[in-house]
Amino acid sequence: MVSVVVVGCAQPKGQGSGATTTGNQIAAGPKKLVAAIRGNPKFASAVLNRGGGGRIDGGPELGGLSSSGLSVQGASGEFLAALSERLPTVENGLWKVFPDGRMETSYTIVNGATWHDGTPLTADDVVFTSKLSGDTEMPWLPEPVLRYVERVEAPDSRSVRVLWKEPFIRPHLLDFNPSFPRHILEAQYGADKEAFLNLPYWTTEFVGTGPFKVKEFARDSHIQMTAFDRYPLGRPKIDEIEVRFITDDNALGANVLAGTVQATLGAGITVEQGIQIRDRWPEGTMRTGPSGWININPQFLNPDPPVLLNVQFRRALYMAVDRQRLADELTYGLSR
Repeated sequence: MVSVVVVGCAQPKGQGSGATTTGNQIAAGPKKLVAAIRGNPKFASAVLNRGGGGRIDGGPELGGLSSSGLSVQGASGEFLAALSERLPTVENGLWKVFPDGRMETSYTIVNGATWHDGTPLTADDVVFTSKLSGDTEMPWLPEPVLRYVERVEAPDSRSVRVLWKEPFIRPHLLDFNPSFPRHILEAQYGADKEAFLNLPYWTTEFVGTGPFKVKEFARDSHIQMTAFDRYPLGRPKIDEIEVRFITDDNALGANVLAGTVQATLGAGITVEQGIQIRDRWPEGTMRTGPSGWININPQFLNPDPPVLLNVQFRRALYMAVDRQRLADELTYGLSR
């Protein structure tokens, strides 16, 4: 996965109308970023874009701009609190394991959390989200973690309690993201599930909980978003984001080099393509990340040859591979 970004794309404000930098006038006004993804999402909602288990390049990143959950997984794999005050742990008493193997995890929604339309985010929204996320009649794969959950409760407007059927070592994976606004969707969901999926909520009237709110959704073209002033974790430093849907690699590269696109989001660009753009775009930066790794798991049940059961033999195979050189050759020295 490669992401190409402009260094310092948000211009600093001058001290007056005549402020200049390197002889050029600095335009006052909102900070705007034009980005692009290689995919072509049909919905503003991330859950429908990945419906059926498919993947749209840049779809998860696009969803992360407009939606937030109770927890979020950081770049190094750790889980962090997002729209909850604290994540449950055994030490703080919010993660309880009972003698019969069941569990209980508890969350408190951060004070002031709201939907983009100003309606408070409540625990009832989270309960509604768990119901909708696990509905097998919807055109998306049910949230897999819910198979371990007995029920989700709302003791009060900001408290969420998850009762687990059995032990589960990664309960923070149940992040309730994206959440579904009960005040907008519940009535139609209960009345007519088929018509429910045709609501403008999924496209032009999307309402989320993330740092940016949808201003315009133009299918097969772009999505425009503006900073959400009331985002509990702080207002974004970028005022406006336009994300264009460019599925052709050459067109995407041309837009970046021409300056009409300042960043790419998500997977889809190969390392080779990124290097070609980088070498022709000295003011830009290319950043790489891991994607699509493959695990090799030896077969220990009647292996062929039997020597695979020998730990020293497996260690010798592992140490005989020059892994750093292999990674450098495959990723042009960009691996770490």
